[in-house]
Amino acid sequence: MSRTISLPLLTSLLASSCCVIQLLLNLFSVSCAGFAILTPYRPVFTALTALSLVYNFRIYGMTRHTLSALVLAILLSTIPEIVQMANEGRIHIPWTNGFTADPSATARPQTTTYVLQIEGISCMSCANKIKNTLDALPYVIEAKVFLENRSAVVEMAMGKEGGGNVWQGLVGAVRGLDGKYKTHIVDSW
Repeated sequence: MSRTISLPLLTSLLASSCCVIQLLLNLFSVSCAGFAILTPYRPVFTALTALSLVYNFRIYGMTRHTLSALVLAILLSTIPEIVQMANEGRIHIPWTNGFTADPSATARPQTTTYVLQIEGISCMSCANKIKNTLDALPYVIEAKVFLENRSAVVEMAMGKEGGGNVWQGLVGAVRGLDGKYKTHIVDSW
């Protein structure tokens, strides 16, 4: 009965390996491990996951194990899309560290938006690591990182401590993550 869960979980883990495994490695401050190389094969792993789930339901019926395998395989298979939506600011993950405005303040802080070009982003997990780093910086209201065009859009609240060459802090934070990230500001407003 353990095969009921193992094959669909293995194939769904491979389908999302660029995110799931790398996100786990990021928790332990391990740099990019190169799982993005499996990304072109994601449709194959997803198809194998679906086939193994259908096989399990056909052979074993609807049991607690087959339902568990289905739920976990769907969750694992959709993680790359969830991470991408979080990186692009389309969904909010509550435990991320972003700038939180004082709820008693009535006026929106004066902001500056920077567009960064970041070479070296190879997977969603890299983009997520950069987003979390930018979100943790002082005065960052929101950071969005886009894997497709290897860029980030960062909105910052400008206070008396945040003026000056804040852009150097943005560039330095990204470059400090890993030497492979070549970063520069392409626009600001």
